[in-house]
Formats: sequence, C-alpha cells, structure tokens
Amino acid sequence: MRKGILLLIICVTFPAAIAWTQEKQPDWLVLETGRIAFEKGEFGQAMRIFRSVLEQDRVSPEAHYWIGRIFEEEGEYSLAEEQYRRALEFRRQLYVMEYEIRIRERLARLYKEKGNYAQFEKALTDILAMDDDYTSREAEAMRAAMIRVLTDQGLEKVVELYRLNKPEHFLANAELGLFYYRTGRYMDAVRHLLSGGLTVISRTLLHMEVRRPFLEYTGITDFFRNAMAEEESAEYLEESRIDALLYYLGASLYAAGELGSFRQVMELVRDAFPGSPWRSRAIAQLADPSIEPVITSREFFYFF
Repeated sequence: MRKGILLLIICVTFPAAIAWTQEKQPDWLVLETGRIAFEKGEFGQAMRIFRSVLEQDRVSPEAHYWIGRIFEEEGEYSLAEEQYRRALEFRRQLYVMEYEIRIRERLARLYKEKGNYAQFEKALTDILAMDDDYTSREAEAMRAAMIRVLTDQGLEKVVELYRLNKPEHFLANAELGLFYYRTGRYMDAVRHLLSGGLTVISRTLLHMEVRRPFLEYTGITDFFRNAMAEEESAEYLEESRIDALLYYLGASLYAAGELGSFRQVMELVRDAFPGSPWRSRAIAQLADPSIEPVITSREFFYFF
C-alpha cells in the first residue's frame, strides 16, 4: 500500500517538476530557441515561443522584434511595423543595447518596401543620431573636412588622413547615400557614402595590418587588390559591397559637379575590382557620364 502511494506521488509530481523547469528557463534561452525555429523557417513554432515569452513578460523587446520578423516574412508589413515599434518602446529592456540598431534597420526596410520614403529616411537618420559622437560639432567638422579633402585632393588622400570605425553606422550611411543620390541631394549623398566607404576601408586596413603586417601598398588600388586576395578581407569587402558603394560615391561626385574626384573614384572601381559588374558600369560612366533618374524604385540597387 505504501509503495502504491509513493508511486502515485512520483507520477503526479514528476510532470509538474518538468513543467516547473521549463517555466524557469531564462527568457534569453527561450528567445534563442525561437530564433533557431525562425531561421529554420518554422514560423508557427517560432511564433508560439515568442508569444510564450510575452505571456510571462510583456516588456520583452526581443520577443516583439522576432514576432515582427515573422509578420514581415509573411508580408504583413503593418503588423510587423507595429511589433518593431513596440520593441523600440521597450528598448531600455534589451539584453544587448546594440539590438536597437537592428530593429531600426528592419523598420527602414519596411518603409522602403511600402514606399514611405520620409519614414525610411527618418529611421536611418535616427540610427546615426543614437551616437552622441556622431552628432557632436567635432564629428561634423571632421566630415566637412573629409569632403574638402576628397574634392580637392582625392579619395587616396582621405584614406591617408582619416579613419572611421563605426561599423554599426555602415548600413544607415550607405542607404542614406543612395537615397540622397536618387533624390537629387548630391553633396548629402557624398557625405554619407564617403563615411560608409571609409568605414569599410579603415576596418580592412586594420585587418590587413594584423594578418600581413609587412605588406606594402603603392596606392589604394593596390591595397584593394591585395585585400581581395586575402580570404577574410575579400569576404568582408564583398559583403559590404564596397565596389557598388564606391561607384555611387563617384556618381554622386559627378552629379555634384566634382569632376576630378569623380574620375578618380570611377577609375578606382574600374581598376581595383576586375571581376565586379560595377566595373563595366564605371567604364561606361567614364566614357559618357550621366545621372540616374531622380526617383526611388525597387528596381534600383540597395544595400539591404
């Protein structure tokens, strides 16, 4: 009789112990399980996991973000936007504060898809404004000085004098540069594309100094050729689409009337990236320069 009672107690309490263990899993672990399901395309399972987090803690910005990603994948852009905005409302509760930039980038993508270009621009500028250093007078003065050097002495001299290492700003700068070029604000385009390009170049230089400290370059074209021959730096340059960015930097310089620096940048694209489709476009621009139509469209190239 006593054995039967003991067995009954074990049978009743063991499932409860499992449930208690599951309930006590930290949110970050549950969120990671949901992320893995999302990456596998198991959106229904991922949705259940993220909603379970909200049932326990309604101020989880990560859960709102991932639910937004699911809605976005399903083409439910308005619902996705609502979730991203909720995530930003609770941004101070983020486990990793840099996640806020990712959320704002997803919002910018949504606005681009919906054709809401005013909000698209604002979402990107909000990313840059998160950094007090970016909005300081010193930073603004440095960006103005970089443009003067670019237009007076060329990109080679800019790389010699300046370094930028703000990779979290890369996409915002690159997309804003394209947007301003396509809407006729050419010097604004130059400013952002130069910042994005110099970030990529600066980080690649740092990488090459560590991997090949005794390697010498005869110029920026030679630097890119050597970087493209090294596996990790080549992968980074291709992922950042530096050839496209430099092409649009050159195009923006031409549109702004800076013909000397335009030619120098387009010649760099032509000579440094022999296997790139942007090389042929640079050659065409050098032979017969033109400005792309002043519109925005899905048919154009984007960085995201």
